[in-house]
Amino acid sequence: MWKRIVKAPELYLVILICVCIAGIVKSNIYCDNVLLTRNNSASQTSFPIKNKFEDNEYFTVAFDINSPGKEYSLRIIPDDCAESITINGYDFQTKNIAGRCDYSKGFVIAADTLKKLIAGNTTHYEVILKNNGGDGGLEIAILQEEQSGTLATIALILCTLLAFFLCRRLKIPMGIALILTIGVALRLHFSYSLPKYDKFGHDVDGHIAYIQYIAENKAIPHADDCWTCYHPPVYFTAMVPSWNLANMLHVQASTTIQWTSTLISVLILLAGFFALQSILKGKALVLATTILTFWPTLILSSPRIGNDQLFYLLHLICLWGSLVYVQRRSGMHLFVAALATLLAYWTKSTAIVSIGIWLLALAIGYFPRGIKHPRKWEVAAFLTFGILLAGIALRHVLSPGELIGNAQSLHGKLQVENSLFHFIYFDVKSFIEYPFTSPWLDEQGRQFFWNYALKTALFGEFTLSRIPIAETLATIVSCSFLGSIIIAIRGLWNKAINRADILLIAQGIAFFAALMFLRFKIPFSCSNDFRYIMPVLLSFIPFLVHGATIKKASTKWKAASGICIATFVISSTMLMWITV
Repeated sequence: MWKRIVKAPELYLVILICVCIAGIVKSNIYCDNVLLTRNNSASQTSFPIKNKFEDNEYFTVAFDINSPGKEYSLRIIPDDCAESITINGYDFQTKNIAGRCDYSKGFVIAADTLKKLIAGNTTHYEVILKNNGGDGGLEIAILQEEQSGTLATIALILCTLLAFFLCRRLKIPMGIALILTIGVALRLHFSYSLPKYDKFGHDVDGHIAYIQYIAENKAIPHADDCWTCYHPPVYFTAMVPSWNLANMLHVQASTTIQWTSTLISVLILLAGFFALQSILKGKALVLATTILTFWPTLILSSPRIGNDQLFYLLHLICLWGSLVYVQRRSGMHLFVAALATLLAYWTKSTAIVSIGIWLLALAIGYFPRGIKHPRKWEVAAFLTFGILLAGIALRHVLSPGELIGNAQSLHGKLQVENSLFHFIYFDVKSFIEYPFTSPWLDEQGRQFFWNYALKTALFGEFTLSRIPIAETLATIVSCSFLGSIIIAIRGLWNKAINRADILLIAQGIAFFAALMFLRFKIPFSCSNDFRYIMPVLLSFIPFLVHGATIKKASTKWKAASGICIATFVISSTMLMWITV
């Protein structure tokens, strides 16, 4: 075994990647010794700081920045007001700084100003802040004048090569391995180029605060201890090692958590491929994998901090295990699906659909059978599912809660109409006319369920870019997506439905029904975001591929379908490449 490990190229790629990361960390300017003082009591902490403070309470944050021979600018984002700043004992005036009370963007102390105050390798800062209401805290961002760009580029190339070798190690065919590797490279590029950790994210600071609470208190917070603390704890607990790694390497916690999310996005890609492989073969599998790999929102969400990513992965594992079980009656796959379902439910409540898929797989895969008693892996699956049900019952007894814990805090301008018309009407004109959508603007389709769901299926709730070429590409993606829906409908209509198809159709119906229910229950545009049901793509892509490759279809239909799908994939890839 050791000889095989020594001969494996993956080992040396991992070593080289670690060397590059070590070089990047060594050259980094980093923050250390963060101390929060309130009510004359000091405690060690980490950035970002987000705590509950009394209205009009003053508190002090002290920290050191180590910058051996390097210049940097410092962005300070106070929540709510920076009353004064002391730098190496020098009183830096803040009263006339426009952004001293800007809790969104804050203000920047330029490198030219700081270099006059820096003496030696370590600079000591003390910031006195005032909380004007609600949560308070402080976030800083070190803006280096020199970046370790070369080492980072080498590390990304090595990671891409590692992905290819691992695909081959998993016996994935060469052509598909290349497609998946290009997809990994695109995700790495997108994550590395992202200008700010919360760009294209949702409630990111709340998620980080949740992780920080668990890391520092070694306990699960109460639902109202932070903005997102009503979520189940699996994702946030799983991110604690990333938080600790950041502290060990002296880098921002958001950086390590973000790269962990990117790793999860790669695993999502693999899980999606294996689910597709269980039902498709040959050219159909290649085409389906290509569509999945370059789907824009899966790339967009790759560096996103939040529990959505882990839910996607766990649900796809549940789907894969369920698909294999209904076709082969493999009890081990039913157990894997049950375990993934259990973890998915304690990651995000949307996993109620995962529970339904597992039960349906059991119903159509267990019967008929030639033996009376369940196999040992099936018994293990039943016990795992029983633990899940017991946990759900206990959760509802101890903490009934709301479907979305912070729903009462949503901005009133996000509210939308909720009539039957708004659920069934689809405005084709606005869907094509506006490349992106917004939860705030009616003209971009937010009032109509299908407009908003389908547009966010492509680009989320974000305007990816305002440059003309990006808007043109987004429009092409939108148009080709509509064409793909027509192809998928024909594919479903002409398909001889089997057990696996029943699972996929049921999943599609369940996810969209859940999204409709969420919008009906909480009539805000953000409740209609496709990110809640992203795994439903696995209910769409197989029928799209079947529709494009119907044997009895005319040559014109096949050519038009091929052009439509190719246009979608190419435009999506180009758009996501130029977005960051």
